[in-house]
Amino acid sequence: MKNTLVVAIDLQYGYLSPDGDASIKLGWDNSRSEKYIKEVEFFLNEVRKNSVDICFLKMEETKETLSGNLSKDYKSNFTEICKKGTIQNDLLVKALPNERIFDKVHYSGLNNSKFRKFIESYENIVFIGTLASRCVYATMVGVSAFGYNCFYVDDLCSNPVNLQDEKDHFVRVANLFSTVLDSNTMIDRIKCSN
Repeated sequence: MKNTLVVAIDLQYGYLSPDGDASIKLGWDNSRSEKYIKEVEFFLNEVRKNSVDICFLKMEETKETLSGNLSKDYKSNFTEICKKGTIQNDLLVKALPNERIFDKVHYSGLNNSKFRKFIESYENIVFIGTLASRCVYATMVGVSAFGYNCFYVDDLCSNPVNLQDEKDHFVRVANLFSTVLDSNTMIDRIKCSN
């Protein structure tokens, strides 16, 4: 799979850690996060061995996030979780120096013009990340609309336990916009193409 990019979405402490703000303020059950992060790290290391590019999207508190354009509920729940310079905003998976990190101010990463420009040189976009039924979904649907080949890695697109029903529904919808695979099959495809 030449010209392939893996996009890792919202792998932040505030979203994934059982003691992160999302767990506490929003009542998310992140009890599976430790296992999930290990699986993501394994996948990313395998991808790196095969010279596939990786970038990260993460929610960020910005001037736009705090503007009047977003709902009061959104601002109160998410801007503190994403506050720049806090542990809540730190990635739980280490990005290598050559891997780009892009901020996003809403569910879709396509709101960031630098991210949109960055993906132009790729044909295949592989999606992993948390808040699968929201952030992964919004970004993937937008990217697919631009004609990219999209791959949704089902076991690495997570939702908190209490939002799992949303994710299960989304997997059915994801088939309309992407090829849905598990992480081992995705790794095999990448290895076979190199």
